Amino acid sequence: MGQNVHSSWTSGLCKMKWSHCLKTLGNNEPAMWYHIPEEWKPQLHHCECLKLCSVNVYYVSFVYYRQKLSSTVPGRVLTPAVSRCYTRLLAHHQYSALGPLLSILADSFSTLTQSELTQLVSDLTAFFTSALQFRADCSTGASDVPVSHNDIELAEGYVVEALVVLILKLSESTFRSLYYTLFHWATGAEAHKDRVITFYR
Repeated sequence: MGQNVHSSWTSGLCKMKWSHCLKTLGNNEPAMWYHIPEEWKPQLHHCECLKLCSVNVYYVSFVYYRQKLSSTVPGRVLTPAVSRCYTRLLAHHQYSALGPLLSILADSFSTLTQSELTQLVSDLTAFFTSALQFRADCSTGASDVPVSHNDIELAEGYVVEALVVLILKLSESTFRSLYYTLFHWATGAEAHKDRVITFYR
């Protein structure tokens, strides 16, 4: 009997959470936990389904705030803010956190008009050129601690993904200018050889 009650509570609570997640997605509001009565907690302590719901609630909240930041913060404000956060995350070796950060920047490109993109392209070019320098800096010992090949691939991959999103939004003339800037950055006489690896990635 106790197991049936426990199962009923668990099933009911999980349905409430999933229903709430779907409702908040529809209303564009952040997902929040329903209050769990104290008498339920001992029975739900080892509930794997509840843990799964917890992960999904946090994911839904992240998606909401990512969309909110990328769609409401002006590009002229967001771009330097992302650049500062990127530098700080690299300094603290938080490479896995670069993905969520750069996804905010990438999402913001879809909200910009062509004129806004044109005004921001110089700042974005400077940011991506600096971010793509990470592999070369690690090879030359510019990084204060050794960085593994996997971490280099991870960090660089996030930058490349965001750069591709930007490129798909650019006009032909603006893209041509960006392409030649990156090409000369990678193949110039004084360029580090690892820049070519990054460029052709």
